Amino acid sequence: MKWSMSHFDRSKALTTHEELVHFCRFANSYALLKDLDAPLHFQICELDSNTKDDNVIVSCASLQTCHPHPPRGPLWLRRIQSNWTMMVHTLKIMYGFGDTLPSAFHSPYMTRLQALTQPWIDNVDEWHYKYGPSRSHWTLNLIGVNPKYNGQGKGKIIMSQICKLADDLDQDIYLEAGGKLKSFYEKFGFVVKHIETLVDPDERGRKMDVHLMVREANPATKSSLDST
Repeated sequence: MKWSMSHFDRSKALTTHEELVHFCRFANSYALLKDLDAPLHFQICELDSNTKDDNVIVSCASLQTCHPHPPRGPLWLRRIQSNWTMMVHTLKIMYGFGDTLPSAFHSPYMTRLQALTQPWIDNVDEWHYKYGPSRSHWTLNLIGVNPKYNGQGKGKIIMSQICKLADDLDQDIYLEAGGKLKSFYEKFGFVVKHIETLVDPDERGRKMDVHLMVREANPATKSSLDST
C-alpha cells in the first residue's frame, strides 16, 4: 500500500497529512471487510484505559482462519469474482463514509492505483497456497497502531499477544510484508518463505519486494507460558 501510495504523493492527489491518513483508513477498510466476509475471522484491539472514552483504539489487528486450497478457476474468472467483490465492498465503504469520502477517491489516480495493485490481486491466493502453511492456519491481513501512540511500542505489544494466542492454540500464521516490515516480523519468529516483486507497469524501475512470511506455532512457548 505504501509503495502504491507513493504515486499519490508524486501526483499531488493527496496534499496534506490528514488527507493521506483519511485515504489510508478508506483503503484499509477493504482488508477489514475481506476478513469480515470470511467464515472464521477475528479482530484483536487494545483500547486506551486512561481515557473516559471506551472507543479510543490504540492498536488493532485483523486475522482469519484459512484452509489451504489452490486458486479456483482460471484467472479471468477470478478477476470477475474479485471485481464483483470489490464493487460490493466499495458500496459498503462509501455508505459508511458518507460525505466524508477521501478527495482522492474521486480523482483519476484511483485507476492508476488499481493498475499498481492488480498483480498482487491476481496472484495473492496462489502465493498463499504455494508458500503458506500446509495445514489450517491464521492469516494476518491487517495490523496498525493509532498515530497518536506511535513510538510507544504498541505494535510490539499487540504482535506479542497475537503470537502468544497462536502458540496457545497451535496455529501457524501467514502474512505478506514489504521490505521495511520484514525485520519487525522476524523478531517474532516469522521466516521468509519466498519473495515476489511488484513492478510499476509504467515505470519498470520502480519495484517493491513482497515477503511471504510464516511463523510456525511454538508448543515449547505454550508450555512455558502455562507453567508460569
